[in-house]
Amino acid sequence: MPTRYATSSKVSHINKLTFYFRTMKSFIQYLFLTVLLTGCTNHRKNDSLKVTDDEIYEFVKMVLKDLEKNQKLEGTQDYYLQDQLATPSFVYDNPGFKLDKYFQKDDLNFIQKQIRERKNFLLIQDSIKSKRIISKKTIDSFNNNRKDNIDRKSHFIESYKREYGNNFYEKLSLPIFSKNKKTVLIDISSFFGGKTIIYRKENNKWKSDIIISWTS
Repeated sequence: MPTRYATSSKVSHINKLTFYFRTMKSFIQYLFLTVLLTGCTNHRKNDSLKVTDDEIYEFVKMVLKDLEKNQKLEGTQDYYLQDQLATPSFVYDNPGFKLDKYFQKDDLNFIQKQIRERKNFLLIQDSIKSKRIISKKTIDSFNNNRKDNIDRKSHFIESYKREYGNNFYEKLSLPIFSKNKKTVLIDISSFFGGKTIIYRKENNKWKSDIIISWTS
């Protein structure tokens, strides 16, 4: 009788241990899956809070397509595009510009992050089919060796035309996105002036408004 009781007690103890280890195994599996899913969610969240190269290129191509349509209507067309996306004009040239007139207040830190992290973004010719890319270094070199009796703009245009003729170039700024990617600001400039445009995505279609224009 004591032997049978001891055996029964031993079996009960083993069953308890088995249950304990099974419970621990299930808990560890649950914990692992929770950590994994949380990491994936955070990764997706972090991805949504940055602007990718693909998003920049997609937007630039759309802007160039709009520009080409307008230039055909006006009977003008610029064939070249500077490779380096400029810092948006409001950063240096228009410090009084009110971003919160066009963006939400919680977009402002995200905008500053884009400007800081995407400084000197370079377009690659393979990704831009509608324009021929010219390097900023080449463009800047046309200001070299200027004679004292010639103003800077005249010297630049004369030097540029010797190389490229009357086929002028355009320069785009870095497109600045809102956090929800439905509002974008961009500058377009050329020899003769430029403009700042706000694009808004409504009903899955982009609509644009010129908010600032200038001549040079």
